[in-house]
Amino acid sequence: MKIRSASFKKATNHEKNVILSKQPTNYAKKDNFFHAHRAADIYAHKPYLHQKVGESWQITSFSQTKERVMQLASALVDLQIAYEDKIAIISEAKSDWIIIELAALYAGAISVPLSIKLLPEEIPFRINHSDSKLLIISENTIEKVLSQWPQFDNKDLKIIVMDSPSAKISDLCKQYNFSEADLLFIDDLYKIGMESLQKTNQ
Repeated sequence: MKIRSASFKKATNHEKNVILSKQPTNYAKKDNFFHAHRAADIYAHKPYLHQKVGESWQITSFSQTKERVMQLASALVDLQIAYEDKIAIISEAKSDWIIIELAALYAGAISVPLSIKLLPEEIPFRINHSDSKLLIISENTIEKVLSQWPQFDNKDLKIIVMDSPSAKISDLCKQYNFSEADLLFIDDLYKIGMESLQKTNQ
């Protein structure tokens, strides 16, 4: 198999492994990932994502997005997410929503986006029948998930919250008898990914 992309050749060994690990040859030949690397090089400091925080906008550049995507992709691999495993996402619009979906693709997983308008009782059916191994939620959607936890078939389902720990989350965990220690927060995922990349590149 010939890889002709200059951006791919510039990628670190870990980045190449994440892109190509367990990917079928015909899929790896596609240029999607190579164009993403190239865009991050050409438009490095230009805005790619915008998220409103309070009264201001938080901007994430192309290069920052690429760095965070690689961190989360590495974290997903560390969490034993394998090729074609399903990752479900139910959250309002966030920059991390886009980043983690791209990370899932880089890790070879399949993203299962769910509508934030789903009723709580409609969520377990979709998670169970998609055989999702990971569920990405937010502080705004956590009650929908925890209130239905007994209905989820996979009790090993990993839950990641795209927000920081808060009193609201702690209270909801207590209310629904769910161990807060079983939650992973987005900053935890970034930390796992950064540590994994550092070890790989040493």
